[in-house]
Amino acid sequence: MGKKEKIAILLDKLFVVKFLFYITKAYYGKHIRVVNYHSTPPFEAANFEAQLKFFQANYSSVSYKELEEFYKTGKWTKTKPGLIFSFDDGFRDNVDVAVPLLEKYGFKGWFFIPVGMIDLSSEEQKEFVGKNENRYHVEYKDGRYLMSWDEIKGLYNNHVVGCHTWSHHRMNINDTDEILTKEITLSKQLMENKLQKQISIFCWAGGEEHTYTNAAAKKIKESGYKFSFITNTFPVKSGQSPLQINRTNIESRNSLALVRFQLSLLMDIFYIPKRKRVSKLLTLE
Repeated sequence: MGKKEKIAILLDKLFVVKFLFYITKAYYGKHIRVVNYHSTPPFEAANFEAQLKFFQANYSSVSYKELEEFYKTGKWTKTKPGLIFSFDDGFRDNVDVAVPLLEKYGFKGWFFIPVGMIDLSSEEQKEFVGKNENRYHVEYKDGRYLMSWDEIKGLYNNHVVGCHTWSHHRMNINDTDEILTKEITLSKQLMENKLQKQISIFCWAGGEEHTYTNAAAKKIKESGYKFSFITNTFPVKSGQSPLQINRTNIESRNSLALVRFQLSLLMDIFYIPKRKRVSKLLTLE
């Protein structure tokens, strides 16, 4: 258990976190919030389901068309605020664990795939999952640790999918145009060829401030993406750029106290300086 979670649990026992969460919902009114997950291993399924029960009581699901409509009108018409569940990296356990539970509670998942990783060998997939922020949790006997293209096609029919670079590359100021083209443009083309569908969503890998660059932002726009997701916690509000949609990180292992804490106005305020710097960097003339 991390330091932030310990603090959140303590404050939750004092009813501070719950108070902050409900104040936040009232402050923003009708809005959309985006949360991002990674691996959802089977042994965290019960905790993830507890989170879903909480979300169902406080939020409504958001489809791709509903996000489009929100950006067109600036209005969210459902009674409860919208919540986009996004999942990074294409982990197989998202299909095995997260999808059935999302559908049980009436939510659509938004799955962001590092497209060049899907066809890796078993050992390469295992290495990617293991090294990717220590999220290797389950041993699969058939040696497949990421989603298959057939599974991704199935997700497209009922949920939402987008590109999460070609190789889970964290952008940096030293990226050449060749690298940016592969990670941003060719990843889109590969996914469109595999799914025979138009892909209009991109999600940046990493989230550290140095992983956002103006050159990559230009390439994303040039490549024809309509929406782009970053990670500097804040709700989706009318007037914001659709190429700078902020997300709040939550994991399936997190306590409800930490979930509420992450979604509170306090964290939105904490991220103000970083959001301003990143937004300035990614804003195109």
